[in-house]
Amino acid sequence: MFLSSSSVVARSLTMRRLLNHSRQQNSVVRALSTWMAGSSSPPKFPQRILAKCALNPSSSADGGTRRWKSAKPVYIDEHDDNETPSEEQLRFDLAVAHRLTARYNYDMLTWNHISHRLGDGCLITPGNKLFQDVKPEDLLVSSTNITADIIHASVYAARPDVNAIIHVHTPAATAISCLEEGFVPYTQDSAYFYDKVVRYEWDGLSNKLEEGPLLQAAVTSIPDCNTLLMDHHGFACFGKSVKEAWVLAYYFERACDVQCRIMASGGKAKTPNPVVMAGAASSSYLPEFAPGAAEWDALCASVSFDD
Repeated sequence: MFLSSSSVVARSLTMRRLLNHSRQQNSVVRALSTWMAGSSSPPKFPQRILAKCALNPSSSADGGTRRWKSAKPVYIDEHDDNETPSEEQLRFDLAVAHRLTARYNYDMLTWNHISHRLGDGCLITPGNKLFQDVKPEDLLVSSTNITADIIHASVYAARPDVNAIIHVHTPAATAISCLEEGFVPYTQDSAYFYDKVVRYEWDGLSNKLEEGPLLQAAVTSIPDCNTLLMDHHGFACFGKSVKEAWVLAYYFERACDVQCRIMASGGKAKTPNPVVMAGAASSSYLPEFAPGAAEWDALCASVSFDD
């Protein structure tokens, strides 16, 4: 079987990207070798990975010779969600989360913080960089911000199921934190937070060690809560991974924004049927709908650290 020169080039470049950005597991290498030898279709094993690294075909304006546009190299996440990710993977995911937080205007200059467990401590926001500038090597094992240490250390100590935390002061969620009624899940997108949001009464700047037990009591009052709505302050979302925590934060701010718009409309709000909402909440954690399952790879591919 003979391959066209364009096919050979395309396959060679794709293989190079896979080898550069994967863990180069033997099974992947064997599958790629078979493909390069002339298999008519990509191997089944790395299909998910190939989807992230494939080159994009294009044609000239006059319909002439088919060409290949170069694809931006991306970091390939091959680790199983049930496995402990490497520090390299954690640094990458956290840096992506910081860049995304800035992109969506969820950051507040150098304040706020995102972290993931690492051994007995955690990797966390450096505190001296804008979120838009944070790179994997910038993450610290501890923070220069005592507030970050108190909030994150307290949650990790109380909740062994939590591996990642994002704490931000986004406009809509902060507005909702100032309402007596607090957060109300009105929409399908808010099903993630049905019976999973805990309120925490403002106790000033979180810079006192005495606040630790109060935070721990709050996040264990609902054992599987995924969001801490901090009165007059902001909120924190928790997850088993960076992708889960960040995507939850995205949807929580969105749900709070919708709530603010409903209130601003002046109309009488209609709350969802609680039975239906409970069912949606349960379904939202099925593997295909779990926060980050469908979104994170695409979000990672949109971030570059070439600046």
